[in-house]
Amino acid sequence: MAETLQQLLRERMNEHTPAVKHGERVWSWHEHLADASTAAAALIGIADPVRPLHVGALLGNTPEMLTAMAAAALGGYMLCGINDTRRGAALVNDILRADCQTLLTDPAHRDLLDGLDLPGVQVFDTSSDEWSSLLARAGAAMAPATFSASGLLSDLRRYGATFMNYVGKPLAYVLATPERPDDHENPLRVAFGNEASESRHRRIRPPFRLHGVGRLRLHRGFGSTEGAIIITREDGCPPGSLARGFPGAAIYNPDTLTECSAARFDERGTLSNADEAIGELVNTSGAGLFAGYYNDPEATDARLRHGMFWSGDLAYRDVDGWIYFAGRSGDWLRVDGENMTTAPIERILQRLPAISHVAVYAVPDEHVADQVMAAIVLLDSTELTPEEFGEFLAAQPDLSPKAWPRSVWLTDSLPATATNKILKRELTARGATPDGGVLWTRLGRSRTYTRVDRRDYEKSLRRQSWAVGSGTRGYVSLRSSTTTVAL
Repeated sequence: MAETLQQLLRERMNEHTPAVKHGERVWSWHEHLADASTAAAALIGIADPVRPLHVGALLGNTPEMLTAMAAAALGGYMLCGINDTRRGAALVNDILRADCQTLLTDPAHRDLLDGLDLPGVQVFDTSSDEWSSLLARAGAAMAPATFSASGLLSDLRRYGATFMNYVGKPLAYVLATPERPDDHENPLRVAFGNEASESRHRRIRPPFRLHGVGRLRLHRGFGSTEGAIIITREDGCPPGSLARGFPGAAIYNPDTLTECSAARFDERGTLSNADEAIGELVNTSGAGLFAGYYNDPEATDARLRHGMFWSGDLAYRDVDGWIYFAGRSGDWLRVDGENMTTAPIERILQRLPAISHVAVYAVPDEHVADQVMAAIVLLDSTELTPEEFGEFLAAQPDLSPKAWPRSVWLTDSLPATATNKILKRELTARGATPDGGVLWTRLGRSRTYTRVDRRDYEKSLRRQSWAVGSGTRGYVSLRSSTTTVAL
């Protein structure tokens, strides 16, 4: 008979082997679970028995979060992770929709709640005297933990870690750090994650070579957070492909409700039938492990349609069944009458060794539809000139001329979530002339990039838009990122 998480934790209540290591401090299983038991008892003691016992956690990746998770398992109540990238009314809506009776937070996140009305929610800062009194125990507050790219290898050695998980953007930060002679001296043996490009996987191997055990084993996967679609890599997987997918994984056209055609490629390797091949990644077998979004039937219905789970991810599949990611459902661009998606363009740009990470997104064309824009963060201590960038693009045989970025923004950082997923909606909102950094552009079909002055460029765009309206038909399209108005 399978054991529950609560049973597994209770079996370790009296063990004195290490359970949590943070900084210079180590908690044994006995200490860690004693803290968790106390927290669970305290929260259950103040709970309203009439309401669902839901505890919100607006916490970082810290020992307090681990204690909150173990406490929920031991106490048998629901822990609700609160997204710390949300603000204002959206943050309030998340907390109230989850029916949180209690909300745990810390000094790093407490100010996000300032001025918010949270009726029926008791808020506790886990570093406060109030929380310590509730726990009926003395003790200094635990210091927060944060991610450090330069400190990763030191942490691996300090804690003797043999396994780590990752997502693409933090991995890019790690790989952007300068190489050191002792990089290979670490205990890491296996890494599992997703969202890392082929170039990053090639670059991670040498620094993590292990004494006596060969290279680090890297395992990649792809799937929906809801657990409805699972894709794992297998032998023979082509570069850039996610894999073939578990039974039920398919690519469907959301309008016709039919499976998309197999992808075709021209002699340069460019996808030649994007309109027919790109569709939404679905699970034709149903919801898989997904039971629905709590207290949000509309969002659940949007995912579960026509007996299938619709992921919101765009993809295409070749004739051999290999699946390729094409972006999110909002990542479509229409350039000069041709539909394309952002992910294939990003994969090509990531071949450039100087690039740490990149985001491709649509900005309004001065006439109609979209133009391609790329926001780029370079590796530390590297440089890239407009001439070098243009030469690199010209040398990529599978890059369609229409996929060349019209504008390039070089910046020190990109807007991202707490898990370092790039927020493209924020990039789109900044338009074609974002503040800060360096901006390049190219005119028309030119393959030459030049650095631009934002004020002059914006004036040029306005003049071009006005010129369109000066034609004999008396028609001008004023297009923002969300609307088109004909005058």
